[in-house]
Amino acid sequence: ALTDGAVELYFDSVKKFETTTTGISVTGDGLFTGNVLLGSGSTIYADLEVKRAAEVTVALHNSSAITSGNRGNLAFYNSGVSTVALIKAVADTDNVGTALEFYTRPVGGALTNSMTIDSSGNLGIGVTPNASYSKLQVKAPASSYGFDLIGRNAGVNSESQITFWNSTQTTGLAAIGNIADNLLFTTGVTERMRLSSLGSLGLGANSASY
Repeated sequence: ALTDGAVELYFDSVKKFETTTTGISVTGDGLFTGNVLLGSGSTIYADLEVKRAAEVTVALHNSSAITSGNRGNLAFYNSGVSTVALIKAVADTDNVGTALEFYTRPVGGALTNSMTIDSSGNLGIGVTPNASYSKLQVKAPASSYGFDLIGRNAGVNSESQITFWNSTQTTGLAAIGNIADNLLFTTGVTERMRLSSLGSLGLGANSASY
């Protein structure tokens, strides 16, 4: 190599590697047998690490203007180079709109679209969300229900709650929750109705002995 000069490496008369004033240029595939660190440092904590003293961005750049199909994929393989999980960025309508599709693979099964965030931010679990419906849409398989609320660890009654907020999430408007196996209905911060585990319904009362 020349001092302060460029270095060029060729294979079969085709340039594969070049040093430039801004870094290096590689043409073709790169095969690394060790860990790779992009940035400065002497310690690497992962197979591929990007390090800098500022916000770090890793980009998948599809240089073609597409309005349908995949913009890019992040795939996970097993030892047999079979895809076992996948995240797809899918173009929607124009070169900007993009949905994210998350695929998982059950034991002994095929790759399945388990969750989708559409280009409007609607989330579908077990279903592709319909933009005309709610922000969260859940479709249960035949073997289970839509969703479960698991009681919090605090306390002894395994309380769970669904809360309805105002648009700025500063005021709780209403709630449906439980204390043990009693179901509570609240407006504002006041309990208005309770359905006991015995099937008794109390209006404006919270005694378990009605």
